[in-house]
Amino acid sequence: MLGGCKSGNNGDSLTTPQSGIDATGTWNITYTVKTNSCDYGGGPGTVNNMTITLAQNGSQLSSPEYPGSSGTINTNTGEFTITQSALAFEITLDGVTDGTTASGIYTLKTTRLDTGAACTIEYDFTGTKISTST
Repeated sequence: MLGGCKSGNNGDSLTTPQSGIDATGTWNITYTVKTNSCDYGGGPGTVNNMTITLAQNGSQLSSPEYPGSSGTINTNTGEFTITQSALAFEITLDGVTDGTTASGIYTLKTTRLDTGAACTIEYDFTGTKISTST
């Protein structure tokens, strides 16, 4: 689902997509555990909520509150991927949006607290844009 990268600066601002769909703004996200191999985070069906801000520059996505996050969006189809990697985890949102609602898979790759072994929690998510500013 990763798209091609745009090179150079043609004057796009953080709130101007190349065309069509604009994911810029603050989103309410509801995510439900689908599978969980970790020793925390709840079992299948556990529901969680978060708010996330997205900034879009052409086909590039990031989240200002999550340093190092990056991704791409197809501004025609709305298919997107955004990932944040840190020392102890990797989080990926992989889905589709029309610019006001979104859905897809949210994946957390990390380690178990009890053994330190690698584990993954996969969630289904839905989102609704609540603000268009970043």
